[in-house]
Order: sequence, then structure tokens, then C-alpha cells
Amino acid sequence: MVSIRMIQNIMATYPPATTERIQAAQQLLGVEFAKDYVSLLQQSDGVTANFFILYSCEMLPERNATYEVADYAPGFFTIG
Repeated sequence: MVSIRMIQNIMATYPPATTERIQAAQQLLGVEFAKDYVSLLQQSDGVTANFFILYSCEMLPERNATYEVADYAPGFFTIG
């Protein structure tokens, strides 16, 4: 299981995502998130570090639409 406590010293974390936000993002993307990813979102709705970002539930649908992930990588979605 992913534990935010292990990375808080090297990355910025945020308040947890609610179950409703996670479900809404899954519905908009038409996917079911892996248990470990849901666990991460329940601890921090997005993560940022020096060279990368894991998107928040709010950002996931917009980023995937902008990058046309469904067109160029069917069956996948981007998380950061």
C-alpha cells in the first residue's frame, strides 16, 4: 500500500480526495482506478515534486482530454 508519510519530506501533498471526487473522476474517464492509486488519492489529492506532478481528481479528466489519451493510447489514462 502507498503511504504518503514516506514521501512528505520530498514532495508537496494535499488534502485527501473524497470518495465522491474519486468516483466522479473515474466516471468521467470511463475507468476504474487501481486500489493503490485510490489509496494514494485518499491520502493526498495530487502530489507535486521537483520534476513531476500527479494530477488531482479535478485535473485528471481535463488533462486526459487535452492530451487526447483515449485517441492515442486507448485503454490507458494519464495520471501525471
